[in-house]
Amino acid sequence: MRRLISMLVFLVAMALFAVSMWPAVFQPWLPGFIPEGSGRWGLFVVAFLLFIVSSNMDRKARRGKWIEAWTEFANRHGGQVADKQPRLDSHAIRLGTTARIPVGSEMFDLDALRGSERTGTRFCGPCRAPADFKMFVIPQSPIFKIMASASVSGFLRKQLPRDAKVTVTGSTDSLALQEAEVLLFGDPVPTGDPEFDKYYMVRTSDAARAREFFEDGSLRHAFVDLHAKGKSFSWAIAPSPKTGAMTMEYDEWQIITDVDRLEKVHSLMVRAADRVEQLPKEKSA
Repeated sequence: MRRLISMLVFLVAMALFAVSMWPAVFQPWLPGFIPEGSGRWGLFVVAFLLFIVSSNMDRKARRGKWIEAWTEFANRHGGQVADKQPRLDSHAIRLGTTARIPVGSEMFDLDALRGSERTGTRFCGPCRAPADFKMFVIPQSPIFKIMASASVSGFLRKQLPRDAKVTVTGSTDSLALQEAEVLLFGDPVPTGDPEFDKYYMVRTSDAARAREFFEDGSLRHAFVDLHAKGKSFSWAIAPSPKTGAMTMEYDEWQIITDVDRLEKVHSLMVRAADRVEQLPKEKSA
């Protein structure tokens, strides 16, 4: 209802704006229709204010739908929703509404992040993956293939951060540099599932363990089930950039307001958390 009202307010604002900006050249055919002097500016100001009111109403309506969906999702799984002040996160603003949801034996954080280009959903938490294992699942895209080419990758590597604030044991390279090497320049690992490989690309630090991870057909189906027109996401297992602890993370490039989709994401994370615990702790020779 609130979004419908905001749309009606928007239409009224558009009508007032059109009247206030009506070209004077049409005045001879429509005498008295076009306001003159201060009347034009008055209509323009009213239209401008109504645009602002409409935008605020629409934003509150979308936020209400988002909070309602997250609350229902959290209640289904015995989680909790909290409304806090927005705060800065790494390279993004972490919006106020968050949820803590159990995934297996761990608690995962469900957040909304606003970056420079988009606002999205992040669902992440600790996992028991091998400490030397990194894996990224990203949408199939020619852009990633171009970035991995010899001519482009050489330039991009020079732009990568080399500060070693967080490192992995046995290496002096920064964690960000190691992850970027895998994500941007690593060779894709096909799973052998035509439908999965059609939509997603797997890049990893250990191809053998990645193939073993995706031997589970139900896990591949969980990824495919999340494919939808207009919805893109990435999924990763990698050390946390803050602590170095192994983390599993799902990032969707818009705020999820559909409870059924949240359930699909949760199902994927539960299957993946169980599967990753079965991986060998050491790299195969």
